[in-house]
Amino acid sequence: SSCLLAVSIGWEGGVYVQTCGHTLHIDCHKSYMESLRNDQVLQGFSVDKGEFTCPLCRQFANSVLPCYPGSNVENNLWQRPCNKSTQDLIKEVEELQGRPGAFPSETNLSKEMESVMKDIKNTTQKKYRDYSKTPGSPDNEFLFMYSVARTNLELELIHRGGSLCSGGPSTAGKRSCLNQLFHVLALHMRLYTIDSEYNPWKKLTQLVEDMNSQVGNEDQQPEVPILYHDVTSLLLIQILMM
Repeated sequence: SSCLLAVSIGWEGGVYVQTCGHTLHIDCHKSYMESLRNDQVLQGFSVDKGEFTCPLCRQFANSVLPCYPGSNVENNLWQRPCNKSTQDLIKEVEELQGRPGAFPSETNLSKEMESVMKDIKNTTQKKYRDYSKTPGSPDNEFLFMYSVARTNLELELIHRGGSLCSGGPSTAGKRSCLNQLFHVLALHMRLYTIDSEYNPWKKLTQLVEDMNSQVGNEDQQPEVPILYHDVTSLLLIQILMM
């Protein structure tokens, strides 16, 4: 766990997610896909695999990234400064990360979020999805999801000329879907909880007491020192876990 939380898969094992910038209602998309299945005209893509062309611009697509309600920047107002102490704020973040999330009830939105996550995993080679000795473990899920986030963040920076705030080329902003992608990744990461023994936030804020000095457990496995962790991956874990 300690090792897998300290590294990132890298761009060679990542999945780049981009969009044509057009939005479509979920029910309308289902109707559109059904019409493509019933179309007898020879097509250059496989509808059964979820492939289609955008009905507005005809760009090829192989998945649909759901827009999480209320995720627009203008709706997320900044919180005003408070008089809470640093320790109180640290504790709040710790509680947020330690509270296991629950997947939304069976809705069209939740189904689409599960679907796009499956598409991302299916696009990735198996060797980049199972790094630990236990296939399907939460450690693999964590490493895979925040590595996808990092890959897309790095490519976004390249397309925008090195800064997410400067705007960059107009086409880069149109094709960007970081906001929606991070919501999907965060929702899935919240289904798991990091073992408190390896929680990077607790290590960074020194809230974890030294168990060796109290218990003297000689069987405790060595772990990667926090200062050896990949900094970018460390930050992405904190963001996605909240």
